[in-house]
Amino acid sequence: MRFNVVVARCMLLSLMLVMLFSTACATRNKEVARDYYNLGTGYLDAKNYVRAREYYERALDLDPSLAQASYNLARVYLLIDRVDEAIDILQDLLRRDADNLMVRETLAYAWSAQGEWQRSADIMEAVVDDNDVSARGWLNYSITLLEIDRFQAAGQAADKALLLQPDNESARFVKVIAVAYSTPDDLVDLEGQLGELYAKAPSRRLVIELGDALETAGRFDLALDLYTATVEKYDDDGELSFRRARILIEVVDDRSAGVDALVRALSKGMKEDERLLALVSQVEDELPAGVLGDEGDDGAAGAADSAVSGGQQQ
Repeated sequence: MRFNVVVARCMLLSLMLVMLFSTACATRNKEVARDYYNLGTGYLDAKNYVRAREYYERALDLDPSLAQASYNLARVYLLIDRVDEAIDILQDLLRRDADNLMVRETLAYAWSAQGEWQRSADIMEAVVDDNDVSARGWLNYSITLLEIDRFQAAGQAADKALLLQPDNESARFVKVIAVAYSTPDDLVDLEGQLGELYAKAPSRRLVIELGDALETAGRFDLALDLYTATVEKYDDDGELSFRRARILIEVVDDRSAGVDALVRALSKGMKEDERLLALVSQVEDELPAGVLGDEGDDGAAGAADSAVSGGQQQ
């Protein structure tokens, strides 16, 4: 009998030691996971996305419940254009915490990055109904609304972003785009602000989208000012020079300036398309010698060849 009691005590003591050891290991794993997370965040801030991903994955191997590491890993995947994997992580996080505003906004952005604009809009509409949205959330929502042609709503969302962050240049661009499409007559009220806005253009994409909106509204004067103000910053492929040339030749009837802009577009290596060929055909005789390529080339086709070869030379 006494022997059985001793054995039972030994077994209980062993079990307690195992539990203590397991608890210590779990605690240690969480501590190391936190260290890996901090390293990953340092690499993320330094834009070293490969190492950031590595350390976030190490952190999650040790502590799968570390939600912030999962969220930041999703951000890394978005930054390296592995959007599907980001979406999987964000959806898993929402299954754990369905009301997390930051995760919901980021998932909406991820769907928009996939071109799933309606899915993105559906998420943001629910977020807008349920929560206070961040300036970035309102901005992403406004861009999503533009993509699904809900222009007035896009302008309203941009206004919300600007209330929270008045110096957000992207939101200001979206606001003007929305006005140009939905109420173009109101552009008159914004004209005094546009010069300063153009000078702070935050991205080539928004320049192109605003240019499209202004041209659709028939405000070629404002579009020309936009292209002129941004051509030095965002004309690596010749697109903005081409747009300047088209307006100068077809609308303003300043053929000399238009030809200069077209030559610049060709020298930037603008890719051949129907727009380029059509414009070249209008001023072919006015282009400087050599711009159209060899004498054996045939008109606009030669200009396209010249554009391609110009790109190769650069």
